[in-house]
Amino acid sequence: MPLIYFLVYLNKVEYGLYRIKYATGRHPRVAEKSRKNGDIIKLLKEIESLCQRSKQSEVILLVGDVGAGKSSLVNTVIRALTEQHLPRAKTGKGGAGSKTVTLQAFNQCGVNADDFKDDHDLKGLTDMLPTLIDFAGNSICQKEYLEILELILGGYIPTGTSSKFLEEYQREFGVGKLSRKFNASDPAMKVTKIVFVIDAQSCSLPKALIEGIQRAIQQHTADGQLKYHCDLFVVLTKMDVTDQETKLDSTASVKQSGVSREERERELAEILTIEGALNDNLFRWTSYHDKNTEQSPQIDIVALTFLKTMMQQRPTVARSSVKPKALLPKEFIQMRVEKILDDAWTYGCRNWNSLDQQTQFIVWAVLAGCFIIFLLSLSYA
Repeated sequence: MPLIYFLVYLNKVEYGLYRIKYATGRHPRVAEKSRKNGDIIKLLKEIESLCQRSKQSEVILLVGDVGAGKSSLVNTVIRALTEQHLPRAKTGKGGAGSKTVTLQAFNQCGVNADDFKDDHDLKGLTDMLPTLIDFAGNSICQKEYLEILELILGGYIPTGTSSKFLEEYQREFGVGKLSRKFNASDPAMKVTKIVFVIDAQSCSLPKALIEGIQRAIQQHTADGQLKYHCDLFVVLTKMDVTDQETKLDSTASVKQSGVSREERERELAEILTIEGALNDNLFRWTSYHDKNTEQSPQIDIVALTFLKTMMQQRPTVARSSVKPKALLPKEFIQMRVEKILDDAWTYGCRNWNSLDQQTQFIVWAVLAGCFIIFLLSLSYA
């Protein structure tokens, strides 16, 4: 009997020490949870600091195929900020019914001041949170899509505009005419960052979409200056599903897409030329959804890290006060004529012996005509 009492006593002591360990945070699970909560508090403090120093909020354009997870990304950012389930972006499974039919903009990341508790760090600072624009992509990336994209980048198309209206306008009047309809730019809606939202389970990358957007942001003015100054980022969504499949079958992702996740990320980095900044420009994302509603520190940390990165403004680049010379019409004509003469001379030298006499005569006549025009342009100089 004394032995039994002694064993019961030891069991109670052990249980008491176990509870003390939990209460003091020394247990591994409690310590891990405390550390993650500490990371969340730190990120919120950093976002608060960015809100206080920002002069103008950033405008983030989310682009990607239908069903890639853009709306879920918006809702996850809202939940990470407010710790509340506030699904303000409509989500779907990628079918026709879930396609974004208007140009949606979520000012202040889609949150209001009333969404925060009174003691929240961001209470009263929501005006400086970024604007998130949800724009459905086009894997084919036709010229019609690129025209709409360029107008969005410049802040020309008002939010809430129907995608169907834009497409019908292009069909009726042709590509290139939308700029006449939307000719006023809103400086507060000019895009500063572009985020490619890509489904990690997708069998292939939307290369046409990526290349099309890269062409769009490389547009320049007549003076040679870039029209749009946008940084590029990537969000790989549905990582929870991908990781779960990988745990069940280590070759699942390879069977599905033909490449590993690491190879997919390297390919993305190469296409976007961000090989040296992959960890800073790529986010492995898991969203809150109907089957994943519990508050998760891991999800919140990624979402808040993403938001902090989006809020960091570009350094101001010093611009020269010297502007390129504006060409006069006669100078423009003279340069064109010189180019024609140069091309004709190069072509003639390479292929002269292979031409028949009649063609040689025509070439001489064209060269003589160009030379006469050139002399006339000099006489008017």
